Amino acid sequence: MLLFLPVFLTLIFTILIQVVGRSRIPLGTKWLILTAIAVLLWGTTMAMQMKLSLTQTIGHWLPSGQSAETLAFTLDRASWTLSMALLSMLVGIILTDTGRLGTSQNLSEWTQLLMLTFLGLVAVLANSPLAFLLTWTLIDLVEIVVLVGIHPKDELPVQTIAVFGSRFAGTVFVLLAMVLGYQNGSSLALSQASGTPLTLLVFGAALRLGVVPLHLPYTMDINLRRSLGSALRLIPPLAAFAFITRLPVVTNISGWLVFVLLFAVLGTLFGSIKWFSSKNELEGRPYWLMAFSSLALISLLNGKPEAAGYLGLIMAVLGSWTFLQSIELKWLKFLTPLAVLAMIGFPFTSSATLVGAFNQGGASATFFLVWIGLAFLSAGLVKFSVVQNSEQKSVETWQRLFYIAGMVFLLLVPWLVEIWYFSEWTNLSGLVSGLATAILLGIILALTYSAKVRAAIIPKLNQRFFDLTKKIGLILERFFHFDWFYLFIGFFVNLVERMLNSINAILEGEGGILWALVFLVLLISLLSSVRGG
Repeated sequence: MLLFLPVFLTLIFTILIQVVGRSRIPLGTKWLILTAIAVLLWGTTMAMQMKLSLTQTIGHWLPSGQSAETLAFTLDRASWTLSMALLSMLVGIILTDTGRLGTSQNLSEWTQLLMLTFLGLVAVLANSPLAFLLTWTLIDLVEIVVLVGIHPKDELPVQTIAVFGSRFAGTVFVLLAMVLGYQNGSSLALSQASGTPLTLLVFGAALRLGVVPLHLPYTMDINLRRSLGSALRLIPPLAAFAFITRLPVVTNISGWLVFVLLFAVLGTLFGSIKWFSSKNELEGRPYWLMAFSSLALISLLNGKPEAAGYLGLIMAVLGSWTFLQSIELKWLKFLTPLAVLAMIGFPFTSSATLVGAFNQGGASATFFLVWIGLAFLSAGLVKFSVVQNSEQKSVETWQRLFYIAGMVFLLLVPWLVEIWYFSEWTNLSGLVSGLATAILLGIILALTYSAKVRAAIIPKLNQRFFDLTKKIGLILERFFHFDWFYLFIGFFVNLVERMLNSINAILEGEGGILWALVFLVLLISLLSSVRGG
């Protein structure tokens, strides 16, 4: 049961923070207790790396004692990395929360944050279809409860409902794969899936990422969007990343998987470019999630599903580092190279293990497009660290110190996690891809911040090029927002409504009873023919 130690501790501390929160202890002291809890959870999980791999199977989990499916949980490198991503995000949110103390309902937010982290930990440890289905459902239910609490009197936006619909569709695909697995006389094992069940699992993973359609902000409260909002956005995709790491190596990309790969490549390019071009980091957050989710799908189709573990780590940790910036620190931009090096795949860096996920395998032909995506993602980190927000101006010295500690901590996490695998950092095969990504990054930054470079290059480009790229961007924007899908559904609903209204008008008008009798005779004749045949 050592496997569940961080999970049990998180649940116990969730209850404890409720008890402490209702006491008369000063708010600052409550925050210190929460900080100690988060650091303890992080340290405990970090130490558990020495106990990899651990497995726990629960066979008779129904009250009746009869169940064909088992609940399997595993703590291995991928699940440990994603667990560290979750808890690092928790620590980062709490440390940087000092600038937001007293600005909102801190106790409620802290409880919801711990509960989401608890469910996220269970999800990343899952290693069977049923375990994933149960944890996904619980995460969705808790998220709905949180959203209803944020909007007690308002209806949820259509796009938010569509996101939950997308995730539910992903759950249905996994259920269908389980049903097909029973045709072989046994339950479906994720690591051994093949053929149609594997295709269904890949589609289920893609839909469970929950980044399409692009969602609107849950609230306009900037403090809530930075703290609890970051957890709400990042934890569901991390649960899907864990599912991807459990899938087998894809050896042949054919049939429907070709469309998944095409969608993933488009998502990487579109998401990374839109992330870089967004006005601020919170506006660009959906595109950050889209780009990394697409990269995880590419790594899966490239035969490297385990790479989704590290992708999830940098998505959550470096994303939080950007999303939580609310106090202006002019020197913070000088630490941005640590974040960039954790992404582009240079040897002797924490991202050295990422290279093989894209350069070798069935989808390796997309490697250049991946370089472009990583370059724009890195450029966005640089851009938002240079132009920082200064929402919290009147903060005390101790609050600023803890905020700085949180920012530096999040930057160091990828290095602290991957240092356990330092022997893999010497992989020189990533030198070319790292240099290519760095060169592309340099070009992007030069075009952005150097007037001389823009004056030398941009006038030489044909105006048709700019018009074409603008049109392509608008088309992709509309596609990923799924406005066309909403229009189709609206047209279909209106068509059905008109048909029903027409039938109703016929029945209620002159001769309505006669028409009703005609329909009744037709129905009786159909039933008679079925029985006779």
